[in-house]
Amino acid sequence: MTQVRSGDQLGDALQTRNSPRSIEEWEALLDSDAAEVVETDVGEMAIARERGQLHLHYAFDDLEAMTSAWHPCFEALRERIADSGFPYVTIDLVEHANRRWIENLLAECDFQAMGEWLELVHPGLRDVVPPEIPEDLTMRRAQPHDGAAIVAIEGAAYGEWTDGEASTLARIEEAGWTGVLERDGEVIAYAINTPVENGRGEVMSCAVAPEAQGDGLGKVILGAATYQLAASDGREAAVRVRPDIPKAARTATALGYLVGRRGIELRRDSDEEVLRQARDDARVRGMKVRFGGWR
Repeated sequence: MTQVRSGDQLGDALQTRNSPRSIEEWEALLDSDAAEVVETDVGEMAIARERGQLHLHYAFDDLEAMTSAWHPCFEALRERIADSGFPYVTIDLVEHANRRWIENLLAECDFQAMGEWLELVHPGLRDVVPPEIPEDLTMRRAQPHDGAAIVAIEGAAYGEWTDGEASTLARIEEAGWTGVLERDGEVIAYAINTPVENGRGEVMSCAVAPEAQGDGLGKVILGAATYQLAASDGREAAVRVRPDIPKAARTATALGYLVGRRGIELRRDSDEEVLRQARDDARVRGMKVRFGGWR
Protein backbone atom coordinates (compact mmCIF):
# COMPACT_ATOMS: atom_id res chain seq x y z
CA MET A 1 0.00 0.00 0.00
CA THR A 2 1.09 3.58 -0.53
CA GLN A 3 0.96 6.59 1.74
CA VAL A 4 -2.04 8.78 0.99
CA ARG A 5 -1.20 12.06 -0.72
CA SER A 6 -3.70 14.89 -0.83
CA GLY A 7 -5.89 15.41 -3.87
CA ASP A 8 -4.05 18.64 -4.68
CA GLN A 9 -0.68 16.89 -4.51
CA LEU A 10 -1.86 14.07 -6.75
CA GLY A 11 -3.44 16.53 -9.15
CA ASP A 12 -0.14 18.38 -9.45
CA ALA A 13 1.80 15.16 -9.92
CA LEU A 14 -0.44 14.04 -12.73
CA GLN A 15 0.65 17.08 -14.73
CA THR A 16 4.05 15.43 -15.32
CA ARG A 17 3.41 11.77 -16.01
CA ASN A 18 4.11 9.20 -18.68
CA SER A 19 0.46 8.59 -19.53
CA PRO A 20 -2.82 10.48 -18.94
CA ARG A 21 -4.82 9.13 -16.03
CA SER A 22 -7.19 10.37 -13.38
CA ILE A 23 -6.31 10.65 -9.69
CA GLU A 24 -8.45 7.58 -9.02
CA GLU A 25 -6.67 5.58 -11.73
CA TRP A 26 -3.24 6.58 -10.41
CA GLU A 27 -4.16 5.66 -6.83
CA ALA A 28 -5.52 2.31 -8.04
CA LEU A 29 -2.25 1.60 -9.85
CA LEU A 30 -0.14 2.48 -6.81
CA ASP A 31 -2.28 0.29 -4.55
CA SER A 32 -2.35 -2.64 -6.97
CA ASP A 33 -0.81 -5.94 -5.92
CA ALA A 34 0.93 -5.95 -9.30
CA ALA A 35 2.85 -2.72 -8.55
CA GLU A 36 6.01 -1.89 -6.63
CA VAL A 37 6.22 1.79 -5.75
CA VAL A 38 8.86 4.34 -4.76
CA GLU A 39 7.44 7.50 -3.19
CA THR A 40 8.92 10.93 -2.61
CA ASP A 41 7.49 14.25 -1.47
CA VAL A 42 7.28 15.36 -5.10
CA GLY A 43 5.87 12.29 -6.81
CA GLU A 44 5.98 8.55 -7.34
CA MET A 45 7.59 6.00 -9.64
CA ALA A 46 6.30 2.45 -10.00
CA ILE A 47 6.84 -0.77 -11.89
CA ALA A 48 3.74 -2.86 -12.56
CA ARG A 49 2.95 -6.15 -14.26
CA GLU A 50 0.54 -5.32 -17.09
CA ARG A 51 -0.40 -6.98 -20.38
CA GLY A 52 2.29 -9.62 -19.97
CA GLN A 53 5.05 -7.04 -19.52
CA LEU A 54 6.76 -5.09 -16.76
CA HIS A 55 5.79 -1.42 -17.15
CA LEU A 56 7.40 1.67 -15.65
CA HIS A 57 5.11 4.55 -14.60
CA TYR A 58 5.73 7.89 -12.94
CA ALA A 59 3.96 11.06 -11.83
CA PHE A 60 5.83 14.10 -10.49
CA ASP A 61 4.76 17.59 -9.48
CA ASP A 62 6.61 19.34 -12.30
CA LEU A 63 9.65 19.08 -14.57
CA GLU A 64 12.04 20.31 -11.90
CA ALA A 65 10.75 17.71 -9.45
CA MET A 66 11.00 14.98 -12.06
CA THR A 67 14.57 15.94 -12.96
CA SER A 68 15.75 15.94 -9.34
CA ALA A 69 13.91 12.80 -8.21
CA TRP A 70 14.21 10.65 -11.32
CA HIS A 71 17.55 8.92 -10.76
CA PRO A 72 17.10 8.23 -7.00
CA CYS A 73 13.67 6.73 -7.71
CA PHE A 74 14.93 4.61 -10.57
CA GLU A 75 17.94 3.41 -8.57
CA ALA A 76 15.53 2.22 -5.88
CA LEU A 77 13.72 0.12 -8.51
CA ARG A 78 16.77 -1.11 -10.44
CA GLU A 79 17.34 -4.25 -8.36
CA ARG A 80 13.64 -5.08 -8.38
CA ILE A 81 13.64 -4.85 -12.16
CA ALA A 82 16.64 -7.17 -12.38
CA ASP A 83 14.95 -9.68 -10.06
CA SER A 84 11.50 -9.41 -11.67
CA GLY A 85 11.87 -12.36 -14.03
CA PHE A 86 10.91 -10.15 -16.99
CA PRO A 87 13.52 -9.86 -19.77
CA TYR A 88 12.93 -6.11 -20.08
CA VAL A 89 11.01 -3.21 -18.58
CA THR A 90 8.96 -1.00 -20.88
CA ILE A 91 7.50 2.48 -20.65
CA ASP A 92 4.84 4.17 -22.78
CA LEU A 93 4.95 7.94 -23.29
CA VAL A 94 1.42 9.03 -24.17
CA GLU A 95 0.45 12.62 -25.00
CA HIS A 96 3.61 13.66 -23.19
CA ALA A 97 4.58 17.33 -23.10
CA ASN A 98 8.30 18.21 -22.97
CA ARG A 99 9.20 14.74 -24.20
CA ARG A 100 12.82 15.74 -24.77
CA TRP A 101 13.38 15.98 -21.01
CA ILE A 102 12.06 12.54 -20.20
CA GLU A 103 13.72 10.90 -23.20
CA ASN A 104 17.08 12.22 -21.98
CA LEU A 105 16.46 10.82 -18.49
CA LEU A 106 15.39 7.48 -19.93
CA ALA A 107 18.47 7.33 -22.16
CA GLU A 108 20.66 7.90 -19.09
CA CYS A 109 18.99 4.79 -17.61
CA ASP A 110 19.68 2.69 -20.74
CA PHE A 111 16.18 2.82 -22.25
CA GLN A 112 15.98 2.53 -26.03
CA ALA A 113 13.16 3.62 -28.31
CA MET A 114 11.04 0.83 -29.81
CA GLY A 115 9.00 3.11 -32.03
CA GLU A 116 5.52 4.57 -32.01
CA TRP A 117 2.24 2.77 -31.46
CA LEU A 118 -1.33 3.67 -32.30
CA GLU A 119 -4.36 2.59 -30.31
CA LEU A 120 -7.44 1.86 -32.40
CA VAL A 121 -10.83 1.72 -30.70
CA HIS A 122 -14.07 0.04 -31.75
CA PRO A 123 -16.71 2.11 -29.91
CA GLY A 124 -19.82 0.15 -30.81
CA LEU A 125 -19.65 -3.61 -30.42
CA ARG A 126 -23.41 -4.11 -30.33
CA ASP A 127 -23.63 -4.64 -34.09
CA VAL A 128 -20.48 -6.75 -34.48
CA VAL A 129 -21.09 -10.10 -36.16
CA PRO A 130 -18.81 -13.15 -36.23
CA PRO A 131 -16.51 -13.41 -39.25
CA GLU A 132 -17.00 -16.03 -41.93
CA ILE A 133 -14.38 -18.73 -41.45
CA PRO A 134 -12.97 -20.13 -44.73
CA GLU A 135 -13.94 -23.75 -45.34
CA ASP A 136 -10.37 -25.02 -45.17
CA LEU A 137 -9.77 -23.45 -41.74
CA THR A 138 -10.83 -24.23 -38.20
CA MET A 139 -11.37 -21.54 -35.57
CA ARG A 140 -11.01 -22.80 -32.01
CA ARG A 141 -10.00 -21.77 -28.54
CA ALA A 142 -6.27 -22.19 -27.91
CA GLN A 143 -5.01 -25.09 -25.82
CA PRO A 144 -1.84 -25.22 -23.67
CA HIS A 145 0.07 -27.06 -26.39
CA ASP A 146 -0.52 -24.15 -28.81
CA GLY A 147 1.82 -21.85 -26.89
CA ALA A 148 4.94 -22.62 -28.92
CA ALA A 149 3.16 -22.03 -32.24
CA ILE A 150 1.71 -18.72 -31.01
CA VAL A 151 5.14 -17.55 -29.82
CA ALA A 152 6.67 -18.46 -33.19
CA ILE A 153 3.97 -16.60 -35.15
CA GLU A 154 4.27 -13.52 -32.91
CA GLY A 155 8.02 -13.38 -33.44
CA ALA A 156 7.83 -13.92 -37.19
CA ALA A 157 4.96 -11.49 -37.78
CA TYR A 158 6.21 -8.61 -35.61
CA GLY A 159 9.92 -8.94 -36.39
CA GLU A 160 11.98 -6.27 -34.63
CA TRP A 161 8.84 -5.09 -32.81
CA THR A 162 8.19 -8.47 -31.21
CA ASP A 163 7.24 -8.49 -27.53
CA GLY A 164 8.98 -11.83 -27.08
CA GLU A 165 8.26 -15.28 -25.73
CA ALA A 166 7.94 -14.33 -22.06
CA SER A 167 5.37 -11.60 -22.74
CA THR A 168 3.37 -13.73 -25.16
CA LEU A 169 3.16 -16.70 -22.79
CA ALA A 170 2.26 -14.39 -19.88
CA ARG A 171 -0.54 -12.86 -21.96
CA ILE A 172 -1.92 -16.29 -22.78
CA GLU A 173 -1.88 -17.10 -19.06
CA GLU A 174 -3.70 -13.88 -18.14
CA ALA A 175 -6.05 -13.81 -21.14
CA GLY A 176 -9.79 -13.81 -21.01
CA TRP A 177 -9.70 -15.64 -24.34
CA THR A 178 -7.06 -16.87 -26.78
CA GLY A 179 -8.17 -18.15 -30.16
CA VAL A 180 -6.32 -19.75 -33.07
CA LEU A 181 -6.96 -20.39 -36.74
CA GLU A 182 -5.83 -23.81 -37.88
CA ARG A 183 -5.22 -25.27 -41.34
CA ASP A 184 -4.55 -28.99 -41.75
CA GLY A 185 -3.75 -29.25 -38.05
CA GLU A 186 -1.27 -26.34 -38.11
CA VAL A 187 -1.87 -23.07 -36.26
CA ILE A 188 -1.51 -20.19 -38.73
CA ALA A 189 -3.02 -17.25 -36.79
CA TYR A 190 -3.92 -16.29 -33.24
CA ALA A 191 -5.48 -13.56 -31.11
CA ILE A 192 -5.18 -12.92 -27.36
CA ASN A 193 -7.88 -10.90 -25.56
CA THR A 194 -7.96 -9.38 -22.12
CA PRO A 195 -10.99 -10.10 -19.95
CA VAL A 196 -13.73 -7.50 -20.41
CA GLU A 197 -13.76 -5.01 -17.52
CA ASN A 198 -16.22 -2.14 -17.19
CA GLY A 199 -17.46 -2.85 -20.68
CA ARG A 200 -14.02 -2.60 -22.30
CA GLY A 201 -11.70 -5.28 -23.63
CA GLU A 202 -8.44 -5.26 -25.55
CA VAL A 203 -6.94 -7.45 -28.22
CA MET A 204 -3.47 -7.68 -26.65
CA SER A 205 -1.83 -9.48 -29.55
CA CYS A 206 -3.01 -10.73 -32.92
CA ALA A 207 -1.05 -12.04 -35.89
CA VAL A 208 -1.04 -14.26 -38.96
CA ALA A 209 1.95 -16.42 -39.85
CA PRO A 210 3.91 -14.76 -42.71
CA GLU A 211 3.38 -17.72 -45.04
CA ALA A 212 -0.41 -17.43 -44.59
CA GLN A 213 -0.64 -13.67 -45.09
CA GLY A 214 -2.28 -12.10 -48.12
CA ASP A 215 -5.57 -14.02 -48.04
CA GLY A 216 -7.50 -11.73 -45.72
CA LEU A 217 -6.93 -13.88 -42.65
CA GLY A 218 -5.97 -10.83 -40.60
CA LYS A 219 -9.58 -9.65 -40.84
CA VAL A 220 -10.80 -13.12 -39.93
CA ILE A 221 -8.74 -13.50 -36.75
CA LEU A 222 -9.15 -9.88 -35.59
CA GLY A 223 -12.85 -10.08 -36.44
CA ALA A 224 -13.16 -13.21 -34.32
CA ALA A 225 -11.34 -11.56 -31.42
CA THR A 226 -13.55 -8.47 -31.67
CA TYR A 227 -16.70 -10.58 -31.75
CA GLN A 228 -15.51 -12.52 -28.69
CA LEU A 229 -15.23 -9.26 -26.75
CA ALA A 230 -18.70 -8.24 -27.92
CA ALA A 231 -20.11 -11.63 -26.89
CA SER A 232 -18.53 -11.13 -23.45
CA ASP A 233 -20.67 -8.01 -22.88
CA GLY A 234 -17.99 -5.64 -24.12
CA ARG A 235 -19.17 -2.25 -25.33
CA GLU A 236 -15.76 -1.09 -26.56
CA ALA A 237 -12.72 -2.89 -27.94
CA ALA A 238 -9.17 -1.65 -28.41
CA VAL A 239 -6.10 -2.90 -30.24
CA ARG A 240 -2.60 -1.43 -30.53
CA VAL A 241 -0.79 -1.40 -33.85
CA ARG A 242 2.59 -0.19 -35.04
CA PRO A 243 2.58 2.52 -37.73
CA ASP A 244 5.68 0.72 -39.03
CA ILE A 245 3.37 -2.21 -39.87
CA PRO A 246 0.73 -0.31 -41.91
CA LYS A 247 -1.20 -3.45 -42.87
CA ALA A 248 -2.28 -3.87 -39.23
CA ALA A 249 -3.94 -0.45 -39.07
CA ARG A 250 -5.69 -1.01 -42.42
CA THR A 251 -7.04 -4.34 -41.21
CA ALA A 252 -8.42 -2.86 -37.99
CA THR A 253 -10.02 0.19 -39.61
CA ALA A 254 -11.68 -2.07 -42.19
CA LEU A 255 -13.41 -3.80 -39.26
CA GLY A 256 -14.74 -0.56 -37.80
CA TYR A 257 -11.90 0.47 -35.48
CA LEU A 258 -11.20 4.20 -35.18
CA VAL A 259 -7.96 6.03 -34.46
CA GLY A 260 -7.45 6.76 -30.76
CA ARG A 261 -4.36 7.57 -28.72
CA ARG A 262 -0.79 7.61 -29.95
CA GLY A 263 2.31 6.88 -27.94
CA ILE A 264 5.94 5.86 -28.06
CA GLU A 265 7.41 2.81 -26.35
CA LEU A 266 10.89 2.53 -24.86
CA ARG A 267 12.46 -0.59 -23.38
CA ARG A 268 15.37 -1.38 -21.08
CA ASP A 269 16.99 -4.79 -20.69
CA SER A 270 16.59 -6.23 -17.18
CA ASP A 271 20.02 -7.91 -17.28
CA GLU A 272 22.55 -5.49 -15.78
CA GLU A 273 25.47 -7.43 -17.29
CA VAL A 274 24.02 -7.03 -20.78
CA LEU A 275 23.64 -3.30 -20.17
CA ARG A 276 27.19 -3.00 -18.82
CA GLN A 277 28.56 -4.70 -21.92
CA ALA A 278 26.51 -2.42 -24.17
CA ARG A 279 27.88 0.66 -22.38
CA ASP A 280 31.43 -0.67 -22.73
CA ASP A 281 30.89 -1.29 -26.45
CA ALA A 282 29.51 2.24 -26.86
CA ARG A 283 32.56 3.71 -25.13
CA VAL A 284 34.87 1.78 -27.45
CA ARG A 285 32.99 3.06 -30.48
CA GLY A 286 33.21 6.59 -29.09
CA MET A 287 36.97 6.29 -28.65
CA LYS A 288 37.33 5.14 -32.26
CA VAL A 289 35.42 8.19 -33.42
CA ARG A 290 37.42 10.62 -31.28
CA PHE A 291 40.83 9.16 -32.00
CA GLY A 292 40.24 7.82 -35.48
CA GLY A 293 39.70 11.22 -37.09
CA TRP A 294 36.10 10.48 -38.07
CA ARG A 295 34.72 13.83 -37.03
